[in-house]
Amino acid sequence: MADKIFHNNIDIDYFLELYPDLLCIVDDKGFLKKINPAVPKLLGYSDEELYASPIYQFIHPQDRSVDKDRMKRQMAGEFIKEYINRYITKDGRTVWLAWTSVFVERDQLLFAIAKDITATRLMEKKEHFSAILDRLGEEQRKRFSQEVSLVMPFVHEKKNDISWLKLDTQIPVADRVWLRKFESLIRSQAPKFELNLKLLSSEMAMTERQLYRQVKRLVGLTPKALISRIRFHIVWENIVADSDCTLTDLARLAGFANIKKFRTSFHENFGIEVTELLY
Repeated sequence: MADKIFHNNIDIDYFLELYPDLLCIVDDKGFLKKINPAVPKLLGYSDEELYASPIYQFIHPQDRSVDKDRMKRQMAGEFIKEYINRYITKDGRTVWLAWTSVFVERDQLLFAIAKDITATRLMEKKEHFSAILDRLGEEQRKRFSQEVSLVMPFVHEKKNDISWLKLDTQIPVADRVWLRKFESLIRSQAPKFELNLKLLSSEMAMTERQLYRQVKRLVGLTPKALISRIRFHIVWENIVADSDCTLTDLARLAGFANIKKFRTSFHENFGIEVTELLY
């Protein structure tokens, strides 16, 4: 009798509010039917926004098809206890969640609990990069040095400068401003395979010959070589930032339509296989 009274007085909603992990109940259409406060707190959406759309809308685009298939299999009777996927928060961040779930056929509902393992994934990636650096020989490290500051320390704070070009610190302010402008222009055009030098020189308010001379004077490179260096730097930024770019995306940023050529060029530049960095 006492056990029954105790059971009847349990405040389930209060328990859900206090529980630190994400708790969800999802119907067979993929809509959330019940969540605890940890869900909107992590994802940044209001309860109303989360209930209004299928859960797939909040899952990382690269994980959606896999998750739809997994849920379909679970509702068909397959037991899938644990899995990991990514969600996109309202402010655009990617979070990694480790799920434990069970489908209740009687109610046609999926009960799921998730732990936020984002910090763990970032640490694993840091260790992954560290292990790669440890394997590099002295010659490789020299070729790798242009970008090593992006990797160690792992958390790279972007700065509004071009220190990664290893320029003389005494370079005049006006020249540094010009180079920052040129870099910004390349960044805005990077997703294109080919960058037209005529267009770039026009944007910089000079002729192609003047552009060539200016770049050669400042960094000792041709415009094409500087563009390539900037594009490869953008590739590194995306790899280190865990931006979830595919190999095709990275190749495009570097200016390659052919992935094989991109991989070859990356290895020639840095002495390391780009696929090793994609954790």
